[in-house]
Amino acid sequence: MNKHERHKALHHFSNHAQRNSHLSDAVPAQTVIVEDGSGHTTTYSSITAALKSITNASPGNEYLVTIGPGTYNEQLTLVPYVYIKGSGPGTTIITSPAPVVTAVDNSSLSWCTIQTIPTDNPETMAVVVPGGVLNVSIGSCTISATGSGSIVGVEVANASCAMNNCAVSVSGNGGDATAVRVEGGGLLEMSQSKLTATGSGQLQGGFSLDESALNLNWCSISATTAALFCDNTGATLVARDCNISGPIIGPVELINE
Repeated sequence: MNKHERHKALHHFSNHAQRNSHLSDAVPAQTVIVEDGSGHTTTYSSITAALKSITNASPGNEYLVTIGPGTYNEQLTLVPYVYIKGSGPGTTIITSPAPVVTAVDNSSLSWCTIQTIPTDNPETMAVVVPGGVLNVSIGSCTISATGSGSIVGVEVANASCAMNNCAVSVSGNGGDATAVRVEGGGLLEMSQSKLTATGSGQLQGGFSLDESALNLNWCSISATTAALFCDNTGATLVARDCNISGPIIGPVELINE
């Protein structure tokens, strides 16, 4: 799949995921409801148990997982063709040692807070979209990562992901702290989102490396070391109508319309 085809597939999946992930009626606290393609529902007390129960999701049998209010101390691996939505940022909180969420092909997560539990690990990532994974949608989420080493809010490595209406924050403690990092030929499309890096150390907002593409539309970015950074290895970083506070380094394209 070439870059144009990958971008088109991501756009199509992201639009479909957003239609399936609108904020719905209230779900009881500490409750997870699984709904299959035929409308049958089952209730669980943990997200992990709910996801493990899904064994036959497909393009023709998509699942909806709705998470009630509460704090869920769980480390999640998403499931293809399963649309996971919480009850709102700050209301549904998913927290664990890093990574809190690992994405897979054709997966979706929305309306949650995702936050790391600080550890002494040399690297901390809240959300990971690993190599080879295509078509991930994250919407209306608050994502935060803290730690003492290298910290990344969202990592997209040789993968494709779309994020809309999200807030990604990292807090450094002397090391590198980067809100979003795209590398290895990855693609990240972000719209109407906020990237913030605070604390001490090398504080960075959006990074595009190694022939990757980071496209920011109507976003707010704040970081003191580099609000935006794009290397010279064929990577691209386009910021369209963004509010940027901090240095811009490398061949970043700014578009203001």
